[in-house]
Amino acid sequence: MAFFDGAKYVLAGVVTAVAMSCATAGAAEKFNLSPDTSNRIRAEKDEAAIKAITPGFKFVNPGKFTVAINAWDPPIATYATDAKTVVGADPDIAQLLADSLVCSSNWCRSPGKTGRSASPPANMMPSSPT
Repeated sequence: MAFFDGAKYVLAGVVTAVAMSCATAGAAEKFNLSPDTSNRIRAEKDEAAIKAITPGFKFVNPGKFTVAINAWDPPIATYATDAKTVVGADPDIAQLLADSLVCSSNWCRSPGKTGRSASPPANMMPSSPT
């Protein structure tokens, strides 16, 4: 009887492993790792958000919304196939915030982590709030 109890656990483990590998393979096909960010969701200027910035607040780089990202964990953030454009959920959210503040995005490496810094895509032109 103990043999059958053990066999059930082994079978359950195998079924779980197969199911997880199938789910991972299916998810990997859905990631768009292209460096083309022209289809990225964009936001409109948000006057209320701009006014909510404390007077005298200094951005790291004037006119740029600087975000530290560890680009190693898709779909959160990773490098595109060109090995320099950062893509993923965090870069998309950062871009939406930058859009609403009428800034450009500026990617930098998180402090204390290893990895490469990524430059903002060429189609993000700097501008300042009006």
